[in-house]
Amino acid sequence: MNREYVFGSYRSRLVVTRSLPDAEAVGHRNNGAKTLFVCDANTESIARAIAGDSGAALVVLPPGEGAKGWNSVEAILAAALKASLARDGLFVGVGGGVVTDLTAFAASVYMRGARLSLVPTTLLAMADAAIGGKTGFDLYGLKNLVGTFRPADSVHLPTDALSTLPAREWLSGFAEVIKTAILGDESLLDTIESNVEAFVSGPAHPLAAELLPDLVSRCAAVKARIVEADPTETGVERALLNLGHTFGHALESSAGLGRLTHGEAVAWGIARSCELGRSLAITPPERAERILRILTAYGYSTSPRHPAGSSADAIVAAMANDKKKKAGALRFIVPLESGATIVKVEEKAIRVLLKESSIE
Repeated sequence: MNREYVFGSYRSRLVVTRSLPDAEAVGHRNNGAKTLFVCDANTESIARAIAGDSGAALVVLPPGEGAKGWNSVEAILAAALKASLARDGLFVGVGGGVVTDLTAFAASVYMRGARLSLVPTTLLAMADAAIGGKTGFDLYGLKNLVGTFRPADSVHLPTDALSTLPAREWLSGFAEVIKTAILGDESLLDTIESNVEAFVSGPAHPLAAELLPDLVSRCAAVKARIVEADPTETGVERALLNLGHTFGHALESSAGLGRLTHGEAVAWGIARSCELGRSLAITPPERAERILRILTAYGYSTSPRHPAGSSADAIVAAMANDKKKKAGALRFIVPLESGATIVKVEEKAIRVLLKESSIE
């Protein structure tokens, strides 16, 4: 299934398939332009399988959130220079959200911009991170403090690559699937709610494997539609994609980057957003309760005090540097009966919410 969407002055082609693309499919051409594949230790074999005998260069990064920093960006840029990539060179990121974010950032700044293709290999990257053009890396203990907007020329979404994904990483990505369904696909939310056993079992479950291409396609379609309306998040549409993220990013930072998966933190943040919306009489109680039931069924922590142990004060302190903060007020996305909306809330109100939340 192919879908194309326009992002600024670029065209980004989304290709949902079951099998891996080859070097030619991701944009490698034997026309003198050089190609650099970027992966981590977990996806090196996949990157080599795609590259084949194309003669492309390869750089392998350490795995995990701890590698999402300037050292990795520098390693990518150094490898590109060593491989003699010019401005018509191609960066191909093969991996999860860390790899795709780092590769896209490096491509956006190398010689003021090179070509870019992404092959996400985790559900989180397929449902969210690799689509829409946000790039970045962590700095000073803050998640994605530095970044650019650079949509990939093509994003290839091979669902067979998910078959060996560890259970924790699968469920981390599924939190973004749930978020996407809440924002823009009620039918997908119904599918998620009625197939808990299959999806919790993971991509090897026969029913989950059958539903996976459609699930990934629908997530891509929702995100593409939102990004088209607000490519660089200057309006309100794209900000809706941050449902659960103001809370979630603060939890990730205060707990120590890498201790929680992104999806675990976002799922907890969605629960907090439901409680915030309910306290402001914006989120209907029935809607909040349904979302909470789904999160709980999938095994995510929704308690106000997350097991990671971050205090309310530590979480609020981490929010002080949130990119979504404007005019001194924090912005949160809260669910509506259908979709979501933005609210501005003072820090002291969030501190009270985290200490006195009624969601259990």
